[in-house]
Amino acid sequence: MKNKKSLLSLVIFALVLILGVGYAVVSSVDLTIGGTAGVKNASLKVDFESVADTKTNATVTHTLTQHAKEDNFTITDMELNETVTMVYTVANHETDVDADLTEKIALSNSNPEYFTVGYEINGARINAGGTTTVTVTVKLIKTPVTTTQGTTTVSLTLNAAPVDNSN
Repeated sequence: MKNKKSLLSLVIFALVLILGVGYAVVSSVDLTIGGTAGVKNASLKVDFESVADTKTNATVTHTLTQHAKEDNFTITDMELNETVTMVYTVANHETDVDADLTEKIALSNSNPEYFTVGYEINGARINAGGTTTVTVTVKLIKTPVTTTQGTTTVSLTLNAAPVDNSN
């Protein structure tokens, strides 16, 4: 009888031990979540909104449309010492990214003997949702004798670069 009691005690002890270990194994589980996220590549949303010209005797026409990335202007009927000033409004349509506006390709003038050209960026940092202006001037400085002397080609390329605002 004593053997039976010892055996029964041993079996009960083993069952309790097995249930305890089994319960511990079943009740403990690790769950892990991981992954990656990426952004869509896109260009900065900065463009020309409009252009305004000074009133002169010359006639100025533009190909600029709202939200354009470029403008081609034509100035006709300029007179000696007349300066045509064109003020471009540049807008940053981003909601949370500022932009720095800089010269990418230098201003060029194909006929510096007869024309002077210049430009000024009036506020190189464009805040998100903000605007700035770029002023371009063309001046006839010498009376041309031939048609070839009376024309110039002007070119300027600006770059709008995103600003890291994470600091």
